[in-house]
Amino acid sequence: MSNQAKEIQSFLETTLNDLQQLNRDSMFSTTNTLDSILIRHYDDKVAYKQELKSIRQPLGMLITSNTDNPSMSWSLNDLKGWYRNLLESMIAEIKMLGLPSKKDIQIDKSVNVSVNQNQSQKQKQEQTQEQILDIFLESIKDELTGKQYKEIQQIREDEPDIEKAKPKILHKLKEFGINVCASILANIVTNPAIWTGII
Repeated sequence: MSNQAKEIQSFLETTLNDLQQLNRDSMFSTTNTLDSILIRHYDDKVAYKQELKSIRQPLGMLITSNTDNPSMSWSLNDLKGWYRNLLESMIAEIKMLGLPSKKDIQIDKSVNVSVNQNQSQKQKQEQTQEQILDIFLESIKDELTGKQYKEIQQIREDEPDIEKAKPKILHKLKEFGINVCASILANIVTNPAIWTGII
């Protein structure tokens, strides 16, 4: 591996390690450096450039609007997740193949397409899990008191990992009683998104 490839890999790894602590401006600064690397070393049609552009545009909007959690766009944490995936993909490629040259651009493109498909699948899975949780929360609104609903909502806010939240929600529902649980289950099963999948 060339010294230049090692330096780029070092920059990518440092950015990845520091990513969670970066604020909007610092993150944007690292995207400027990465953009320069992509312009200098990668083909114009490489997917990394489009991915970075898709991160930089909403990140610029966050900086302009001076917020990390806009109501109508991606949050800073969402953008950090996508940026993390991009950095990890580039690091893996550089470790495996080095920096691209004109003769191996085809290899570079195929690696990027594969990475994009994996990212898309992961994002779709996360959206599906979020939709399921939304169906559940909508289904319980009519069956729970305001206080009970707030307790379930608090679990959701405190524990974003669905697998870790599941036993906590189950415990709380057991506290509410069998009739409440039966009514909630009936609401879930008859939700149009679920019901059309059953028939």
